[in-house]
Amino acid sequence: MTATQNNFSPSTLDEIQLEVAFAVAEIFDRHKIKTLPEPSMPPPPRELFLKEWRHARAKVEGVRHYRIFSNRTLKALAARDPKSIAELAEVSGIGPKKLETMGHSLVDALTNFRTMTQPS
Repeated sequence: MTATQNNFSPSTLDEIQLEVAFAVAEIFDRHKIKTLPEPSMPPPPRELFLKEWRHARAKVEGVRHYRIFSNRTLKALAARDPKSIAELAEVSGIGPKKLETMGHSLVDALTNFRTMTQPS
């Protein structure tokens, strides 16, 4: 749909854009914002995989997903990519009980993910 189909003339659109620009500048000034935030990027594939794993695990256990691991722990897991129980134990947010109850399952899931995503 073009500007003329909306009954806006080019000069009206220019005025609206100018008003929006002033409003944004005022908000930036009021909140002392220096730059626009970076556009959000989609999470990396490993993190998405871990979120799906957490969701499935929570469903099986009948608990909310955040009771399995927090988003912060998932990000740490995705960044460190532990390959053993010992490496998993070093990830912040994973204590002895979580290691005991889901450590092997998580290491196996990450191993399967690496196998599925490695180039052929």
